[in-house]
Amino acid sequence: MAVSVGTAYQAEGANVTLITAASVVLAANDVADVTVALRNGDDETVTSVPFNGSATGVTNITTSSGAGERVLLAKYRIVGVTGTADVVANFNESVTAALIFVQVLQGVDNATPVGTTDTDTDLGTESGTLTSTVTLSSGDLSITAIVTGVAFAAATMSISGGQTQIFAPNDFGVADATAAVSYETGTGAVAGGYTWNGTLAGWARQIAVPYLAAAGGAATIARRLLTLGVGN
Repeated sequence: MAVSVGTAYQAEGANVTLITAASVVLAANDVADVTVALRNGDDETVTSVPFNGSATGVTNITTSSGAGERVLLAKYRIVGVTGTADVVANFNESVTAALIFVQVLQGVDNATPVGTTDTDTDLGTESGTLTSTVTLSSGDLSITAIVTGVAFAAATMSISGGQTQIFAPNDFGVADATAAVSYETGTGAVAGGYTWNGTLAGWARQIAVPYLAAAGGAATIARRLLTLGVGN
């Protein structure tokens, strides 16, 4: 069975206490990779990311943030649930800007969907490169997400590895935060990431998550992007 990257859903907003990717469709054995990026001031956090109002099947893979920084990046996975429902990222208080990006995957090993992740940071430089390295076997696929407190117009952000864009670098919610999401396949130690420049301090955080193929899987890509609304 081939591993495929299916439909993607996204939403963004400014000065919100939650962000909603509406009507996400999960069929049997689908896995959803969820990226939540925040332009925050200090204490803002992601408190929950339910599917259809429930935490069932939802796991926080990792969160990268720091007190007093501009940005937060959180990764979640949804496994073992089906249906058409909203995926909602809830925050402990209003955030300056928020992005949710949900990528549906097929052919992932539902019992052990994720390998060892890699998180990288750049705290306060105006330009830089982040490279995240994960270990992949044949059929596996890595999804890399980045958020940085650099305006898109000034960031000139570009892929520094062999990835393909899923969510191209762009502002979200406000003019001084940029996020991007991409995927990559390969075998062995697979490195990918982003390079940027900017007139604002970076506070960049990047996470790579390897999704493990079900037995006999091989990776293929076919996606459709739906841009959906936001509530607060």
